[in-house]
Amino acid sequence: MNYRHYFKQQFAAITQKDIELQDGFSVTELHAIENIFSSLPVALQEYYHLIGKHPINKEHNRILAPNEIYYIGDYLVFAEENENVVVWGILKSDLQIEDPVVYQGQEYNGKYSWYSEDSTFSRFVIQMFKWQRGIE
Repeated sequence: MNYRHYFKQQFAAITQKDIELQDGFSVTELHAIENIFSSLPVALQEYYHLIGKHPINKEHNRILAPNEIYYIGDYLVFAEENENVVVWGILKSDLQIEDPVVYQGQEYNGKYSWYSEDSTFSRFVIQMFKWQRGIE
C-alpha cells in the first residue's frame, strides 16, 4: 500500500486541508526514536513523517509523538484515550509488519487486558479521526 498517498488523501478529506511540511516529523527525528524502539512499522513511520505534529493528534484522543511512545508489557503504546481510560498499541512481535493490527488496552487493578481493534494502524487512525470530527 502507498501509505503516503493514503494518508494525504484521507487527511485532506477529514480536515479539508492539504498536509503541509510542518505537519510531520523529519526523517532525523524518526531515526532517533527508532534507535530506542528498534524499527517502527512502515505505516506508523509514514504517519509520523506526514502528520505526526498536526494538532489533530491532540484534539481528543491523543496520538503520541514519537518521543512519547512507550511499552506496556508486550505492547508499544502510540495513542491514549482522552480520559485516560484506554490506550492503543501494537504488539511488539508485530512491529516488523508493515501495517500491523491495533490493540486496545484497558487497565484494571494495575493489570492491562488487551483486545484487538480488528483494524490495521492505517485504517484505525483514520477511522478515529473521522469519528472525532463526526464524519462517521
